[in-house]
Amino acid sequence: TFTVGAALFGGTFLLPLFLGRVRHYSSAEVGTTMVVSGLAMFATGPFAGRLVRKLDPRVLMFGGFMMVAWGMWDAHAVTDDWGFWEFAGVQALRGVGVMLAMIASQQVTMSTLPPSMVKNASGLVNLGRNVGGAFGLAFLNTSLTTNTALHMGELTSRISQTDTAVQEMMAGMGGFFANSIDPDGAAMKAMYGILQQQATTLAFGDAFAMLAVATAVAAFVTLFARPVKPGSVAAGGDAH
Repeated sequence: TFTVGAALFGGTFLLPLFLGRVRHYSSAEVGTTMVVSGLAMFATGPFAGRLVRKLDPRVLMFGGFMMVAWGMWDAHAVTDDWGFWEFAGVQALRGVGVMLAMIASQQVTMSTLPPSMVKNASGLVNLGRNVGGAFGLAFLNTSLTTNTALHMGELTSRISQTDTAVQEMMAGMGGFFANSIDPDGAAMKAMYGILQQQATTLAFGDAFAMLAVATAVAAFVTLFARPVKPGSVAAGGDAH
């Protein structure tokens, strides 16, 4: 449940931030891109509720977490020109996977309790999911800040003004800003902006990769959970 929260809120945190910070999308464009995940979760919910009554919930948790890991791993190759279509598959995999893992983990958790405690315990399960989400957001935000600075340092260390390619690029930028008060300064500022965008994109790729690894590890951990008889608790009855 903790990892479900991290996967749910972590992915929902990273994608809009990337689209706003790197692609400079408007709120409407971000919402249009994010709708794929919501539709995937909405469509999966009824089927997941039926599957959890017929299959071992551990299998569903494993499959759900692996789908999230697959989507996040695909996203780790993100570039600064990714948009709606590049993220559509990532969003669909994450939406379906999170819904499967969420419902199955609720089933496994509730199966350990007597029926009289199920209703009250559902609140604690939701709390665990929210705590996982909060932890995931804090970790990912720290990772973005740290890795952006790290990648920026790596990129700037590879650039030398004596390099022919760099000189040609700076000359081209200087020509573009020829009418400005300080063409060379404007060119340097533009170069810095390009490097900053690339460093930020690489940091987002690292964050997606970390989320993929965390959910993949969680997928294999679920296989060691106590076996649960399918339908032993009314799936989704008190789960929300």
